[in-house]
Amino acid sequence: MDDNEKFFGNCINLSALQNHIPECIMRAIKKARQFIVANPKHPTAEALTQLILSLETESGFPLHRLYQLDLKDFDLAIEVLQEWRLDRYYEGKTKLIDVALQARDL
Repeated sequence: MDDNEKFFGNCINLSALQNHIPECIMRAIKKARQFIVANPKHPTAEALTQLILSLETESGFPLHRLYQLDLKDFDLAIEVLQEWRLDRYYEGKTKLIDVALQARDL
């Protein structure tokens, strides 16, 4: 077992997924995108949209918006922040930004 397998556990098979993003790592960005697509006018989707666009444009975000979310949605927003720092997952971020822009314009 190499270091990556120790870190990721049984989450991925590195030999089979060398060029793919492990689902267990990217689930927050994917979940956020799916939630915004399904519920663009929901308050959580609106908060996630604002957060994502703020991250992308490096503009301000009112933190009180996060505290207005229920705990599950708050955790999702925090996970998005954590994943956002992993710039190598650019494709997932691009899809999420596109969805957020569409949701903002509704």
